[in-house]
Formats: sequence, structure tokens, C-alpha cells
Amino acid sequence: MNRNKKIEGTYILDGMLEGYITDANDEECLRRFLRQAKECKLHFHLSTEGERFTLLPDKKTNRLPQSVESVSSLLKHPLENLLACFAADDAVKFISTLRSIEYSPDTEKQALYCIGPDGGLMIEQRSVPADTVPPAAEMPLEDKLKIGAAAFAILAIVVGISAFFVPYGKIASDIYEGLKPYKIEDVSVQAENFHEYFTVEDIDRDRQNNQLILLCRKTPEFPASADKLNEQWLQSRDNLYAAMAVEALARKSLSCEYFDKEGELIGRSICRMRDIDDQPQLFAVALPFNRSIKKIEIRY
Repeated sequence: MNRNKKIEGTYILDGMLEGYITDANDEECLRRFLRQAKECKLHFHLSTEGERFTLLPDKKTNRLPQSVESVSSLLKHPLENLLACFAADDAVKFISTLRSIEYSPDTEKQALYCIGPDGGLMIEQRSVPADTVPPAAEMPLEDKLKIGAAAFAILAIVVGISAFFVPYGKIASDIYEGLKPYKIEDVSVQAENFHEYFTVEDIDRDRQNNQLILLCRKTPEFPASADKLNEQWLQSRDNLYAAMAVEALARKSLSCEYFDKEGELIGRSICRMRDIDDQPQLFAVALPFNRSIKKIEIRY
């Protein structure tokens, strides 16, 4: 709604009401005022600082209900109850700059809400000529339904055409896979190039570090010393893949590739071999976790 236009049937609340809280009863009075104002479709914000409170109205432009004569008739009852709830000596010290402006055809109605000398509410009102505009006509329900049906038909056509280009089935399948509980037992591991040196015994998930952990067992051929590595290097230098496997053991890291359920490559990484010198039989390999991983191939 445009605040620069004086739209007939609308109103604006502005200003503030300030005072002091002396006990818990005063706090309940303020909360009761907020509830009563809200029941009248009037929205206020309460802020406190020490013993001081401030009530600020929502300053946006609102429509006045057709059954209501004026904003002042809405606000009068909650404000009077609030002031009556406080001791007169306290209420008389309130500072109020609350005001309302409402628009009817060619008229601007202004109201100022003041605190009287007895701590009661005083409302000063006046009406002045104004250039007002009527509110936008409400669209009939029948027209809304026609527009909705046309929009739905256009959307159906767009979706139908885009189905030839966008793999909705795969997208839906990926979403479904993402919602399913992750099963570590569905992941397979292949390490054919290293079958002479180790086997993968188990796979686990490290949730804290978001990793997959491969537990590997060394075979008797696993090179436990530099001399053994050199010997196996000499034996494998005529076979490229065997030589690359020995080099991987020498640098204590493995090149891993990851595939999804369709067999599509989704990633690669170089992973360190953990505890390789500390454990005589076992070592571990930590891989980055991805829910889409269904197969792991240790290449070299």
C-alpha cells in the first residue's frame, strides 16, 4: 500500500506513549493493553529500559474495518483501561505523542491522544480537506479463479515442454536418495592394483569429521622397510600399474575415485594411509564423505 497516497478507508498510527513501571502490576497492565489493542487490530511494540517503558504503534498504513466509525473509537477503550490500571499519580506523568490519521472521501481526520491533568485520556480531533483516492477495486472471485486456471494451464505447458530438456525423474530420484538413511554397507570398494599388499576389511563413517574410514589389513608382501620397497620396485618396473602401486605405498598415500549408483565418476582425491608404520597388520585410509558415493576404486 502506497503511504504517499491518501487512500480512502485507511489510517496511520504514529507517535509514542512513555511512562514508568513501579511494580509487577504495572507490567501486567502493559501486557493487557497489548492484548486488547491486538484484539482491535491495532499493533503496538513495547520496549523497556530500567523502570521506563515505551509503547510504539506499528506505523504502516492499515485499512479501517467497515464496521468501525473511526480509529479513535478503536483505540479509546484500550488506552482508557491502561491509564486506569496505573495509579493516577503515575499516569499523570505519562508522556503521549500518539496520534492517528485516517482518510475518508476528500477528508483527513486527525486525532491526538493526550494525558489529562487527572491522569485520564483526552482525545483532540479535527478534520481537514484532503486530496484522497479511492481504494483499488477488489477483484471478483470469478476473475481470480479464471486467472488462476490460466496460470495453471501455462505452467503445465511450460513443465511439459521443459520435460524434454530437464531430467525431472533423475532430480526426483536424487532428492529421494538424499532423504533415505545412509547405508554404509551399500558402498563397495575395489583395490585390485593393491591385492598383493593389502585387503580392505571394513568401511565405517566418521560423522564428527564427515569422513569414510577404510580399515585395511596388510598381506605378507606388504613392504615394511625401505629395502623391501626397493626390491618390489625393481620387480614391478616392467609393469606400469604394479610400479605405480609400489610408488603409492612408498609415499604412503592412495589415489581414490568415487562413483555414484549410476556408475558415474563424481570425484577423486589423494588420501593418506594412517598408522601405516605404527600398526604391524592394519592401517586406515580416510576419505571425504559424500552421500552419493556407492563405489570406491583405489587406483594407485
